Order: sequence, then C-alpha cells, then structure tokens
Amino acid sequence: MNIIVAFDAWSIAETEKICQAIQRLTGVSNHRLYGFVTLLSTLALLDISVGIIFSETILKSSIFVALSIDAPFLYWSVVLTGLIDSLFSFYREKEAFAMVQSGCSNPSKINPLHMFVRVICILNLMIITVFYFSGVVGSVYDLFVIATFVAGSLIFACDPLPPSDGKIKDWLKSFRSRGLKQLIPQNIKP
Repeated sequence: MNIIVAFDAWSIAETEKICQAIQRLTGVSNHRLYGFVTLLSTLALLDISVGIIFSETILKSSIFVALSIDAPFLYWSVVLTGLIDSLFSFYREKEAFAMVQSGCSNPSKINPLHMFVRVICILNLMIITVFYFSGVVGSVYDLFVIATFVAGSLIFACDPLPPSDGKIKDWLKSFRSRGLKQLIPQNIKP
C-alpha cells in the first residue's frame, strides 16, 4: 500500500511541476488546464457515443448525417462544457489558492477515494496501452479518453500558484509599450 501512496504522491508532484511551469509561462492555472482536459475527454466520449449510435446505419458515412447530427451535437456540447467550466473555474481557482495560502493541502490530493481513482486510471491506461500496441484489442479513442482522465485527475490534485499574467503575456505587452517603430529597421539602404 505504501508503494501505491508513494507512486501517487510522486505523480502529483511531477504533474504539479509541469502545471506550475505552464502557469509561469502562460498565466493559465491548473484549474483552467483541468477544464481544457475535461473538454477534450467530453468531445472524445461524445464522438464515440455518436459513432456507436450510427455505426449500423448506411447514413453514417454520408455528409448529411455528419452535418445534421454529429457536428451540431458536438458544437453545443463544447459550448455548454466551456460555459460551465468558465463559470466555475474562477471560483475553484480562488478557493484552491486560498487553501494553499492558509497552509491546507488540496483535498483531492489527500483523499483516499481520489487516490484510488487516480491509481486505477493510471493502471487502466497502462493495460490499454499494452493491449493496443500488442494488437490484441483497443482503439486510439480508448487511449485518448483514459489519458485525459488520468491527466485531469492529476491536474485537479495540484496546488496552484498565485494568479499572474505569465511570461508570454508580459513579453507581448512589452511590444505594445515600445511601439512598432522599434521593430521596423530605420536605416534601410536600397
């Protein structure tokens, strides 16, 4: 059991380093990354479910079905998932940072049920990867969905840094403050 707990703590620590590096670079916190990963897994699951529903029909290969059923369904699913995530991401971010400031750890980091789900997802990803590359069974969608679940569960357990703009945004702001005249060469000889 100690090996599983140590493996889970190590995987969260490594994911936290990556999330914090991304946040320093772009200003995007781990809760926004979690929303992006959730959106990707939702899209994959919806595409799988629409594919299963229409796999037995002749219309599956037609453009009409793709344009009339699949595309609007996926579009509105993306819009609704993005809307729900953007509404709650701001509050999750503030709450998580307040917990870090007060000295508390992320509850999903130390919760045994969350740890169990993370470890089971990681083991499932390893098993499906072995089956897929050995040619026994599985598809790329299976790998993608399980990988997004693993990434989402690990990202959700990370502690965020304080909110900041990020290096890229600061770099782009520096162009605005200097103006475009400094970017254009002045002494051009024909």
